[in-house]
Amino acid sequence: MKHFTKKIALLGLLIGLSSSSWAQEVYWSADFSSEPNGMTYSVTNGSTDISSGVLSLNQGGGSGNRAINITFTDEAFTSHDSYSFEFDWGGSSSNQNTSTMTLLSDVSSPLLTITWAQWATTASISDASGNVLTSTLPIDGYSKKTPTNLSHFVINVNSLGAYLTVTNNGTTYVDNKKIGQKGYITGFGGALGRAVSYAAIDNISLSEFAEADVSTVANYTIKFVDTEGNTIKEDQTDSGTIGEFIELDGSYTANFWLDETKYIYVSDNASSITVAENGSSVVTVTFRQASTFSYTVVNNFGEIIKEGSVVEGESDIFAYPEYIEVDGTLYKASIRNATGDGYFLYKISPTADGEELTIEYTEAVNNVVYFSEAEDIEGATPNNGNNTNIRCSNAYGAYFENDVTIATLPAGVYMATVQVWGNEGTTFNILAGETPILEAATVGYLNTYTSEEFTLTEETDIIIPTAGSNGKVIDYIYIVNVPVKYSYKVSTSNGTLLAEGTASEGATITVPYPRYELVDGTLYTNPATGKEYNYTFTLLEDSEITLDYTATDITDVVYFSEGENIDGATATSAGNNMKIRSSNAACGYTESDITLISLPAGHYKAVMVSYSNSSSGLTEKFKLGEEAYDVVIEGSSNWYGSEIEFTFTETADVQWLASGDSKNGLDYIYIVKLPDVLLGDANGDGDVDISDVVAVVNYILNDGASGNFVIENADVNGDGTVDISDVVGIVNIILNGE
Repeated sequence: MKHFTKKIALLGLLIGLSSSSWAQEVYWSADFSSEPNGMTYSVTNGSTDISSGVLSLNQGGGSGNRAINITFTDEAFTSHDSYSFEFDWGGSSSNQNTSTMTLLSDVSSPLLTITWAQWATTASISDASGNVLTSTLPIDGYSKKTPTNLSHFVINVNSLGAYLTVTNNGTTYVDNKKIGQKGYITGFGGALGRAVSYAAIDNISLSEFAEADVSTVANYTIKFVDTEGNTIKEDQTDSGTIGEFIELDGSYTANFWLDETKYIYVSDNASSITVAENGSSVVTVTFRQASTFSYTVVNNFGEIIKEGSVVEGESDIFAYPEYIEVDGTLYKASIRNATGDGYFLYKISPTADGEELTIEYTEAVNNVVYFSEAEDIEGATPNNGNNTNIRCSNAYGAYFENDVTIATLPAGVYMATVQVWGNEGTTFNILAGETPILEAATVGYLNTYTSEEFTLTEETDIIIPTAGSNGKVIDYIYIVNVPVKYSYKVSTSNGTLLAEGTASEGATITVPYPRYELVDGTLYTNPATGKEYNYTFTLLEDSEITLDYTATDITDVVYFSEGENIDGATATSAGNNMKIRSSNAACGYTESDITLISLPAGHYKAVMVSYSNSSSGLTEKFKLGEEAYDVVIEGSSNWYGSEIEFTFTETADVQWLASGDSKNGLDYIYIVKLPDVLLGDANGDGDVDISDVVAVVNYILNDGASGNFVIENADVNGDGTVDISDVVGIVNIILNGE
């Protein structure tokens, strides 16, 4: 309070500080280097430890929060009207629940409250009226060990009240804030959250603090009225420095409840009122009645989950189911533990009347013939004990005090799924008639079990026998009809298996197939369906399907492979066009050089087909013997083939050099053995003689060949044309053998 600080400054007293210029007498202290006198401490069902030189308070890891019990028994705590109470404090958060630690006095319980949520790395501090003084005090977070980051708390108490200062590593988080009225410190309380939270406290001391000189202090009155000027609660008295303007403590302007009515702060006139010496100053604080806001919670199918109303500034917590069933399909809630109150609890805080919240559910399970929250099963015992309300769908589960028939199913094939909650020790059995189909054991957390397929040959009851107890429950159960499954097998007409498997009746099956397959040196083909190399069919029975491949005129093939099938290549089908247009609905790329085949001496033709799905295009790189070649595709969504003829004079390798990427790749490649060249054998009869000279002369004179004429053999000098120099060359071959 500003008036308080100014008054002490006039007196030369530093009330807001943890130390002073005079020698302070220490009435009592504990640093936990040894067992302290004058206090008792414990954590209900948890543990305490001072071996590290601090008082460590441990939740212990079990279920539920653990109560903190610290009591000061030394007579010093009730022997002094003015004093300074100091301590160091730190916390580490749990992974499930909020933790609190409270400072207690004989007039305010609690005088202050420290709160830290699960997984939190900061804590909040509230005063005796619940006003939050800071929410950013650093703590250790979820460390599962004694905190090491301790903050220093100083509470100075005299006739004006109790004032708090909190610092951590040189930063002030609360600066001389009034937290309550004068009283005696009695101890600490609160509860450590599951699991596993800690608190640490150290260097507790009670020491001398100078009482203020009240000669410059006078009382003033605080009146509380509604917007009509009617008094709504008893006047209160506070004190301040005479002549100073009044600055109200936050506790006077905090919203409050009176009987069944909540009042919301509107305004006050404190800033225009000074403290009168005769105590006649009156501050008026005006409040209005809080509004009531209605709300509706629905799912995305328009079904109402909860309707209610909340007083302005307050919250309501409602439960909702993990699944809802619509026409044989389960839809799953898209939120879980959204507000931290429970897995399937939601805290709503309306800010206007008629507010609506929609919880979205998305499709999850089909062919559902039975679904129920366990608490809705007739004959089951609903239960929300032992954290069932926090963990379970709809905040409830159920156990079974008698055998209960939950459904009667016709002949068919089914699978059952059940979710259970509770500590170890209970097993729920699901029976089809007398035959067990599923066991579901509680293991200390939510656990979901799904049965194997089970077949009913006739109408059969599904039964849950007696099992469970408080906090050991079934959460929900559902049963799905397993559709009839058929087998399929897709092959080429040459007997190559393309795909086989099983799928449900009516399933749409898509099988990619290659443009070519190699059989005894000849390529066979099944052309694209439209632009696609995908065969699609609906499975209605056990099916064996043959795709018809017919022989092409591409013969003498010595090598063929789909790009994605090359050993060392990476398969890719990125982008819809590659999946549609590529043979076998995929391509391949390589990040290192790959030898495709070693070929003996001879004349060959290589055909490479590639696909680019990126705007930058693609350059495929090959090496044929010692010659390197680039196959370039410009732009995206292009499918490009390139032919290269080459001759090996000795055995050499065909290599695919590092090229392509996930959007660009080699579709397929094949290599054909071409007839060997016999220079001079222009008519192709296997001999070089005068008839070949005649054939070339006729070719030259008639501007083209008649009958059988092999240009590759006639072009003796290899200059790409057939002319008189080639006639001379053939004559030399006949006469000289070269």
